[in-house]
Amino acid sequence: MWTTLRTTIKAKHTYDKEAAAEVDAERQSLLHAGSKSLNRNNPFLEVVSFPRQLQDIMVAESKVNWTSIGVLCISWIVIAVFSILKGGEGGAGIVPCGTFFYWCLVLAPLPIVVGTVWHIGNVLSAQYELKLKYGFEFADGDLQWTKRNTRVYPLYCISAGFCAGALGIAAGTILGPVLLELGMLPLSGTVSSGFMVIFTASSTTFQFLVMGQLQIDYAVFFCCVGLVGGAIGNTIVTYFVKKYNKTWFVVAILAAVLAASTVLMGYTGYQRLEASEAHGKSLGMRSLCPMVQAVAQA
Repeated sequence: MWTTLRTTIKAKHTYDKEAAAEVDAERQSLLHAGSKSLNRNNPFLEVVSFPRQLQDIMVAESKVNWTSIGVLCISWIVIAVFSILKGGEGGAGIVPCGTFFYWCLVLAPLPIVVGTVWHIGNVLSAQYELKLKYGFEFADGDLQWTKRNTRVYPLYCISAGFCAGALGIAAGTILGPVLLELGMLPLSGTVSSGFMVIFTASSTTFQFLVMGQLQIDYAVFFCCVGLVGGAIGNTIVTYFVKKYNKTWFVVAILAAVLAASTVLMGYTGYQRLEASEAHGKSLGMRSLCPMVQAVAQA
């Protein structure tokens, strides 16, 4: 509920900001029209030249950072491999569940991921300091990778992932509002969260596929539904963004999805609770290993 409320407020702030920017743009166009001929003959106008280092930074910012994507791919492989090795519900790993070596496999990716995040944070912080040194002008919505932010922002993302896993909802539904709260522009936040979901969703899907817990026909059907739905939604949103030059409704749609998810999660939880009580089942804590051991003995 709190996330839904915050996202709704963010949509209202974005609307107000874009409305004010539209009014300011109209004023600037009138001023520019009145001073256009004056500026043309102004002998004091000079061509601004940027330092070589700043030009290099701008060129790097305009290109795809394949190194970062490579780090994400390697992290995906590491987490997927260890998940497969330890096994899971319905699939046996290379060691018995609940043993010392089992928990070693569970915790093994943690220092690797933490070390990677720490290193990338140091790189981003150094780049941020370099930009400040040479007078780089940050665009509206750019994340400020200070030393503090490189340590705090990953904690936000971990919290989003934990909530997504605990509640059984898409990580992008949680990550999107988090990125908006950090100051990212709506379209940039939507694209970034969607890109990250590719890694989280594919890792989980691959893990269930290897363990034999994925029903292929269902997976293919819902994958096609997701692709078609995503293509239609992206086309419609892109059309309205280009037509009206506004992005506030992107945040409003996200707030509506969060509100619907909140209601549906509550309703689904209530229905499951009733069904479990009717069949004498408990939704409380249960042992981690019995199902895995049963599959291994079968």
